[in-house]
Amino acid sequence: MKKITRRVRLVVFLAFVFPAFIAGCADMPWNQKKLARPRVGMSPEQVINDTWWGRPGQTKTLSTAGGRTEIWYWGWYNQQWVVFTNGSVSAVYD
Repeated sequence: MKKITRRVRLVVFLAFVFPAFIAGCADMPWNQKKLARPRVGMSPEQVINDTWWGRPGQTKTLSTAGGRTEIWYWGWYNQQWVVFTNGSVSAVYD
């Protein structure tokens, strides 16, 4: 009889707790849809937060009379990179 009572308690516990747990996980990073790669016009924050590329492994900055250009690199041997011109993506290479 004790085994049945324990199992009933476990089932009741899981019936109430598990749906709340699943609902609470909706905002977790692994449940958010992210873009496979950056797109032209994105801001640096969008590239980091909204794509699977995340933070770059290396960055380089060039300031000219025409504005500021940044190049962000990812991957082994810098296989993927993004060019930012005046704060938005102007080119993507992958």
